[in-house]
Amino acid sequence: MIRVSVVIPTYNMAEYISVCLDSVIAQTLNNIEVLIIDDGSTDNTSDLVMKYCQENSNIRYIYQKNSGSGNARNIGIRAAMGEYIAFMDADDFYHANDILETLYTKAITKKAVMCGGDICYLRNGKISSDGMREGMKVENEGWVEKENYPTIDGYVTYIYKNSFLKQNNLFFLPYLRNQDVPFFLNCIAKAGRVYRIKKDVYCYRKGHKNVNWTIEKVLGYAEGVRDELEICRNNGLKLIYRSRCKELHGEFSALLYFYATQSGKVKKLISEINRLIDIKNEENGTKFKFLEQEEIGEYVRRIEKEEHELTKICKLFDKKIIFGAGDFGRRVIKYFKEVDIRVEAVGVSNTENNPPTVEGVKVCSIDDFVPCAEEYLVIVAVYPFLQNEVKELLQKKKFHNVYFADLEQICLYEYVKNVK
Repeated sequence: MIRVSVVIPTYNMAEYISVCLDSVIAQTLNNIEVLIIDDGSTDNTSDLVMKYCQENSNIRYIYQKNSGSGNARNIGIRAAMGEYIAFMDADDFYHANDILETLYTKAITKKAVMCGGDICYLRNGKISSDGMREGMKVENEGWVEKENYPTIDGYVTYIYKNSFLKQNNLFFLPYLRNQDVPFFLNCIAKAGRVYRIKKDVYCYRKGHKNVNWTIEKVLGYAEGVRDELEICRNNGLKLIYRSRCKELHGEFSALLYFYATQSGKVKKLISEINRLIDIKNEENGTKFKFLEQEEIGEYVRRIEKEEHELTKICKLFDKKIIFGAGDFGRRVIKYFKEVDIRVEAVGVSNTENNPPTVEGVKVCSIDDFVPCAEEYLVIVAVYPFLQNEVKELLQKKKFHNVYFADLEQICLYEYVKNVK
């Protein structure tokens, strides 16, 4: 009997797929199969995979004409023969060799249709769990009821009972982006409760690729968000619902606003999403609902005409550092280079878990700048769920010139600038 089927969609992942497959082959669990669904790769991914197939009889290669990772995963679900199904992306890998054995043993022992653990990130060659939103890390092993599930933490950290998925018709939606979250939420809703272990099981590679956004991808992402909110509201996933509402503004809202000026379909989706947001529109400075109709056009035109507020503030200070070495910090540095703003360094609270440089800018401990704190402008580039913590840290260290960068405005400014 096959115990676990590992479904791996891939598209032009020749650079990373060997690491992924090696981590699967090394698993201590016996009787697993690996289903690689090639989504029409144009590099030498297929050649690499075929070599693995020749050396490993439990690896199957399936080719599909390019139609998206969601469809590829659905092909994998239908073809899977294992008692449980796991999903991986071809650029990620398992954190240890006993992951599938641990998850499978727990799932069988607890009779769980879903059993999962923690995710960690690989950034610039370093593995860490820094920068995660509240609720992502498992505090205690055990069952979690659907209404108490805290936030979206990654469908790839779970194994799913094969019969559970197929009997409940749980498949990925045909969107070009954001098919995974609605799938995950539907699974939690149908399962009623899931079993979580306190162990890093999956390593997600970050910072190595950029999404080339198109109107079709933006529409898919927005449809996925609409579906997420609807699933949460209809199935009592109240904590996930609230968490998701608080995270909608940033790159996603910038994409919506930019493409809404070109597409009536995007405007329609904004209205549909707003109707699903029934918590207070403003809470402690947090935005929930989106601008609509004429307000969007006015907002985008203002961004197009005005110099970004952040560049104005930066010109008032000779010494500038960015706090935050993650994806947001990297984006701010790239933006600064485009508008000829020089920063001295990237400040972090812990240098051990960060790379030595970000986009060519050195990474230093924020403590290095404390003796001259009053001379520096600190541009904070972290996501909203980390901002209060960072604010308290900088106040404690006597940094008074602090500006919290707005990801939505930076992204929107970039989109408008690049189109021009």
